[in-house]
Amino acid sequence: TVPAPSQSVSAPQAASQSASTSAQLGRIVGTFNKTKVIISEDENKAGFWNIHMPYAASKIELSNEVLNFYGSGSACWIQKDLKEPFKGKTYVFEWEEKHDSIEDHLDFYINGTKGEYRGIIGFGGIDSGRPQVKGNIFTNNTNGVEIVQAYKPGKWHKVRLDVMIDKQKYDIYIDGTKKISEAKFKTTLDAIVGFGLERQSSAKTPKGVKVRKFKEKG
Repeated sequence: TVPAPSQSVSAPQAASQSASTSAQLGRIVGTFNKTKVIISEDENKAGFWNIHMPYAASKIELSNEVLNFYGSGSACWIQKDLKEPFKGKTYVFEWEEKHDSIEDHLDFYINGTKGEYRGIIGFGGIDSGRPQVKGNIFTNNTNGVEIVQAYKPGKWHKVRLDVMIDKQKYDIYIDGTKKISEAKFKTTLDAIVGFGLERQSSAKTPKGVKVRKFKEKG
């Protein structure tokens, strides 16, 4: 399942997609978490990281196992679909994330067989629907939008997410400290079929977000 971009693709926007990006579709561009990364358009290839850049203004680059999200305005994202749904007890995700400014917004999401679980962990930036998240790490659960803590632009933050499918709960650790304990999912997560990172930015400050040292274990 490919997450719906935060805004629809109009004909002019679709036409503005760069020729260089179109020429790269399906090409392997490197590895992330020791997994091959390809440029995708609509369908994801299971077992690979799939980069989606439907708008010319937003880019994702990969260098030495570090992702760099940059550009302005519209969304871009990278997603990995598992070859088989994970229905075990616990799946653990870890990574490091750095933002150049609080205008950059990055969501980590999970796809289940029954739908998408958006903003399980987010670093808030431009988001007119939830202005309280700007400059903060946040999560979405049965309590609504919950602020975890502020983040500091220019600093690498260590993130860990323990997803406990058997309990329908999750824990969040930031920089080695547990910040959220056994938060409940809004709806049932019966299995993990994929996950990814989606970024948006203010058109006025086209800086960037970097993600490195991504690990997963289930």
